[in-house]
Amino acid sequence: MRKRKLLMVVLLTMALMLTGCWSRRELNEIGLVIGLGVDKVGDEYIVSTQVVDPSEIASSKGGSGRAPVVTYKTTDKTLISAVRKLTSVTPRKLYLPHLRMFIIGETVAREGVAPVLDVLSRDHELRTDFYVIMTKGSKAHEVLSMVTPLEKVPSTYLYTMLKHTEKYWSPFSTLKIDQLDNEISSSGKETVMSAVATKGSIKEGQQKKNAENISIKNYLQYTDLGVFRQDKLIGFLNETEASGYRYVVNEIKDTVIEMPCNKTHKDVTELIHPKTIVKGKVVNHKPSIHVQVKAEANVAELQCQTNLLDRNVIKTLEKKTQKEIKGQITSALQKIQKEYHSDIFGFGEKIHQTNPREWKKFEKNWSDVFSKMPVQVSVKVEIRNFGKVNQSTPNLK
Repeated sequence: MRKRKLLMVVLLTMALMLTGCWSRRELNEIGLVIGLGVDKVGDEYIVSTQVVDPSEIASSKGGSGRAPVVTYKTTDKTLISAVRKLTSVTPRKLYLPHLRMFIIGETVAREGVAPVLDVLSRDHELRTDFYVIMTKGSKAHEVLSMVTPLEKVPSTYLYTMLKHTEKYWSPFSTLKIDQLDNEISSSGKETVMSAVATKGSIKEGQQKKNAENISIKNYLQYTDLGVFRQDKLIGFLNETEASGYRYVVNEIKDTVIEMPCNKTHKDVTELIHPKTIVKGKVVNHKPSIHVQVKAEANVAELQCQTNLLDRNVIKTLEKKTQKEIKGQITSALQKIQKEYHSDIFGFGEKIHQTNPREWKKFEKNWSDVFSKMPVQVSVKVEIRNFGKVNQSTPNLK
C-alpha cells in the first residue's frame, strides 16, 4: 500500500514538472499576423503582412498614438523568398496562427493561385479558419493599408464584413483555404472568390484621419465574385449574377427581393429559409440539370398601395418574387455557360454521382459539355407573413 502511494506521489510530481508549453513564445517576441497579401508585378512577388500592435489594441487610454497595425512589404522572384525576407524589415518573429484574411491580388489570380496555395499548405503553423478573398482593380498591399472605421484592424473589418454580408446580403460568400484547395483539384466543381475593391483615394484612405470623419469617402467594399477555371481567374459576376449563383449552390440564408410595382416604385419581400435541390440525369448520353428552389417569404416593404387581405395580391407578390429569383439564376447561368464555360455550380459532381459511367465519357471535355447542357429552373415561393398592417402606408404627396 505504501509503495502504491509512493508511486502516485512520484507520478504526480513528474506531471507537475513536465507541464507547460515547450514551444511557448512570449508576446513581446512575436508579431501577430492578422492579414496576409500577395501581389505580382512583372516576375516579382510582393508579399505584405498586417501585424497587430497589441499595446495599441488593448490600451483603454488611447495608446501612444501609434497605428494599431503595421503593414510590412517585401518583394522577390519567388514567393517563399519574399516571405522569408520579411524578417529583414520586422523586429519580431511573424506568427501566423491568428491569420484572419488572406488577400490575393488580381494579377496573381489571373496567372494562377496554385503556387501560392503550395507555399501556404506547407506552413505547419497556419490554421484553416481564415478567409481567402481577392482584389479587383486594386493591389492586396493597398487593401491592407487602408484605415477602416469601427474596426481598428482592417483585416478584422474585412473578416466581419464578409461574414455578415454572406448571411444578410446574397451576392458574396466566404471561402476558406481548404475549400479553395479542394475545388481547384476537383474535376466537377470550379471555384469562385469574393472580390474587394478600394473606393475613393487610396492615398487618403491610408491616413489615420480617414476613420475620424463622420462621412467616409475612402473605404473598402466587396464588389463582385471572381470566377475561376482550374486555378486561374477568368472573369467576374456582378451582384445580380452572383446572387443567382448562390441560389443554385444553396448558399442563400436570408436576403431581400426587390420588384418594380410601377415606373418609380418597388415592393420588397424578405426571403426566409430558401432551399435548393439540384438534380442531374443523363438520357441518351446527353446530360441535363434541374434546379429547384423553394422558399418562404415575408412582405418587407410596400411602395405601392396594396391590400394584402386580397389573396390575389399575395399570389401576385409570390409570382413576382419567383420571377425575380429565376431571372437572377438565369443571368448567372447564361454568363457562366456562354462566356466563361466554367462549372462553378458543381453540375459535374451531380452527373458523376448519378451516372458515374457516363461521367467518365464527359470528364475530359466537361467544359464544352457543360456550356451546351440544358438547365431547367423552377422556383416556388410562399408568403407566410406580412407584418402588423395589411396594406401599404398611403402616399400623402
